[in-house]
Amino acid sequence: MSHPEPEAKIFACSQSVYLAEKIAKAYGIPLGKVTMSHYSDGEFQPSYEESIRGLRVFIVCSTFPTADNLMEMLLMIDAAKRASARHITAVIPYFGWARQDRKDKPRVPIGAKLVAKLLETAGATRIMTMDLHADQIQGFFEKPVDHLFASTIFLPYVRSLNLENLTIASPDMGGSKRAYAYSKFLESDVVVCYKQRKKANVIDTMELIGDVKGRNVILVDDMIDTGGTLAKPADVMMEKGALSVRAICTHPILSGEAYEKIENSKLLEWADTDSDEDDEFDILDVMRLRHTVNSDGSITVDKDAVIKNKVVSPKYNDSIVPYIDLDIKGSALYKNRLMMLDIVANNNWKRPIYFSGGAFDSEDYIWMKEYLQLEGMVYKLVPVKTALAKDASPLEMGQIDTDKMYAKVMKWDWGNSESPKIYHDPETRKNSITYRTNLSRLMNQLILEGKKDKAKNIIDLAMTKMPLEYFGYYSLLEPFTDGYYKIDEKAKAQQLLGKLISKYQENLNYYGKLKSSEQSSIATPIIIDIERYRSLLQVMKENGDMDFYNKNKITFNTYIKMFERFGRDKE
Repeated sequence: MSHPEPEAKIFACSQSVYLAEKIAKAYGIPLGKVTMSHYSDGEFQPSYEESIRGLRVFIVCSTFPTADNLMEMLLMIDAAKRASARHITAVIPYFGWARQDRKDKPRVPIGAKLVAKLLETAGATRIMTMDLHADQIQGFFEKPVDHLFASTIFLPYVRSLNLENLTIASPDMGGSKRAYAYSKFLESDVVVCYKQRKKANVIDTMELIGDVKGRNVILVDDMIDTGGTLAKPADVMMEKGALSVRAICTHPILSGEAYEKIENSKLLEWADTDSDEDDEFDILDVMRLRHTVNSDGSITVDKDAVIKNKVVSPKYNDSIVPYIDLDIKGSALYKNRLMMLDIVANNNWKRPIYFSGGAFDSEDYIWMKEYLQLEGMVYKLVPVKTALAKDASPLEMGQIDTDKMYAKVMKWDWGNSESPKIYHDPETRKNSITYRTNLSRLMNQLILEGKKDKAKNIIDLAMTKMPLEYFGYYSLLEPFTDGYYKIDEKAKAQQLLGKLISKYQENLNYYGKLKSSEQSSIATPIIIDIERYRSLLQVMKENGDMDFYNKNKITFNTYIKMFERFGRDKE
């Protein structure tokens, strides 16, 4: 008696949704629904939002590091097993940790086998993957493994190039079998690169086995990580007389400086699959950039539109720049950056554009860090240049329109932040870093403009809504002690300084009771607390409160003596 084939459903882990959607569409079914719950400490839990009892389940997930991707796959498999799925196929386009396929030196793990055992233990009944880094990894599984090859995609592409004097190249000895397979179908010659590494991702030496003079070479590899394994061979081959060097790769990881290495290499072009969604580079993207940015790397500013749409306060109208300069590094851009540039270029200041804080790299602000205005917790893009010093802190970025920011800050809804009846969890306390930093910046600017009453309101707001006792991060309160002095609130400055000093004294008293060996093991936090304590005395001194300074330095110096083994100077 025959049994009907169980219905198939396709699900995706969070980092492989794009590819899974394409697979599901090609199969002719919608992608299955999965929700992911996240806890504040980073823990997560997947949940199938539809019945999978008795079904054939395919879970699509590339398991590239971090370990979160692998862990998500394991949890998805376990959830499917516990939901009574009949078959569970782990579809792993890129099998992460595959480079650990053997013991190449003593006292190292075989990570690929460990991953295999984890997948089987979780409940996978079949494994499907593509272009394993090493074919022998299939032998680590007791369950059936479908090992697919990207050659079915790449071979028609290579043939379409119609290259004469074609040579297939392997960038290392491990990939020679793959290169020979390609050459057999293409009826071409083969060359192999022999490389030695200093350490992971760092190539020491490279030699070429075979002749490439007068040949059009195509490098074939299973993955591109930092790009060195492609860039270095390409340069060597061009030096040896190759006419051109191209590359094809199944898994474009492209970590670190991979894009820069590839762009700066002698590679003419490269092609890859979409098994790894981190790769977003496309040559068409560079072509499109021409429609977004001027040839000199700038974006033209329509001053009339800026004034009409009240992008900045009228007091800044004379400071509006005719164009925004972009110092774009490299010649390739991610699609998200291109989209952002396109929005800026075509919006023409009709709607405000904001950036959230927390990022530090110029690229995160599409190379416009000098054209930002801090407005509470976000940065508004404005056509007014505020130059940043080379040694400037990321927290010093953006000009401040005190009138706008003050009005917004005073309307913030703090909820129950100051309540003693709630638990101020670590994440909540951590969020105070940005709030306190931005409020202290506003305070300082108000003081510079002679608006002491408003500055006082900001300090009081910070101290009331983020009490020292509940939020910690004491060093971030130091600017407010200085602010109190600047607005002629000496008593409040001394009061706040006293509270902060007592916190550091509590820590140092605890450290002082430890054994010398124990103190040595935590020397860094001890020294940090000492120097933060010292900085409070410097606030007193810089503001001319010498009586208070002299009184407190006596006690401070007793702690210097307590920890004299760390060589800190007395006041």
